[in-house]
Amino acid sequence: MLHLDAKTVAVIGIILHVALALVLMQTYLTRKTYPGFLPWIVSQAMWVVGSAAVFLRGAIGEVASVIVGNAAYLAVMVLLSLGHTLFYGYDRRGVRLKVHLALSAVILGVAMWFLFANNSLQARIVNLSLGLALLLLDTAAAPLLHPVGRRYSIQASMSACYFLVVLCLLGRAVATAGAPGISDMLSQDAWLTLVLSVGLVSMVFSVYGFVTLTQSRVEEELLEAQASLRRQAETDPLTGLNNRRAFDDIARHDERLTRRYGQRLSLVLFDLDDFKAVNDTHGHQAGDAVLAAVARICRESVRDVDTLCRWGGEEFALLMPQTGLAEAREAACRLQQALGELRLPELPGLRVTASFGVAELDGEPFAGLLARADRALYTAKGQGKNRVDACDPQEA
Repeated sequence: MLHLDAKTVAVIGIILHVALALVLMQTYLTRKTYPGFLPWIVSQAMWVVGSAAVFLRGAIGEVASVIVGNAAYLAVMVLLSLGHTLFYGYDRRGVRLKVHLALSAVILGVAMWFLFANNSLQARIVNLSLGLALLLLDTAAAPLLHPVGRRYSIQASMSACYFLVVLCLLGRAVATAGAPGISDMLSQDAWLTLVLSVGLVSMVFSVYGFVTLTQSRVEEELLEAQASLRRQAETDPLTGLNNRRAFDDIARHDERLTRRYGQRLSLVLFDLDDFKAVNDTHGHQAGDAVLAAVARICRESVRDVDTLCRWGGEEFALLMPQTGLAEAREAACRLQQALGELRLPELPGLRVTASFGVAELDGEPFAGLLARADRALYTAKGQGKNRVDACDPQEA
């Protein structure tokens, strides 16, 4: 039966961590990454340095082995934590990093005490195991306490691996503290092998997690960019309302629902009266301010189910699903009143009015509804402006 002792596992780990570090470096150099990825790469290299220092003790001497090994393993934990905090952005003031560095300095100082002042391998193992467990426990828990970290399912799996390593480290510390006397680090071969094996599997999965987190973030940004482009393509930049393209898509959808379920659908077209005079008198910048203010007032006055659109120039459209002609006319009258009460501080003498045309879908194509609403609008304009005119289906 194959038996892997601590030295064999460590050698395998060194080789594998070198390979993992190269994989991460290749990803870092050739693909889009985020803050935190570089510390993760360096953490892999530090694990290799720490393992090499421990298991080359006979060649480099005990002092160098203890100093380099302890410092490198502590650096692994600090860098893992730093990678997560930078990736998720939950330690912008660097408080956690400072705490981890201070704690690492204390752990390293205790190790030096039990090396130079009171040489005790047993105490150094307990000290390092407890210190690494404490640092890794915080690294595992912190992302799960952050809303962004909880959003990624892979983070929960990574943290679970970290927690498992913490348990192994605590187990080794307890076993070492209860041992009669340890003069050789490898005398705890079973515990050391377990810690190295679980740590190795955990780090392999973590590297997979680092790459997966990065890929997930890239995909999120792509989706956000697509959504942003879609919004730009469907939104009027001046007023923030739907543009004609978006309105046409929504109108087709509402028309299908109206016909399928036998509901009612009404359309209101309205045009600001004498708007050209505003531009000619006060300038186009003032005209833009008027259009933006009109859009804001209208948004506040319509229902969530309604679709408001800047139809073009100073003309607007309001599509009202599940609404009959009488209700649509009342809504147009409310808009007329709201616009009449609009006052702009930069244009104190300006009074904004609009003419409205209202029509209800009555079996004809949507183009027919649009034509009747447009005809009603021009009727309102012709009768003196600042009016609401409704086109009854029987008048079509």
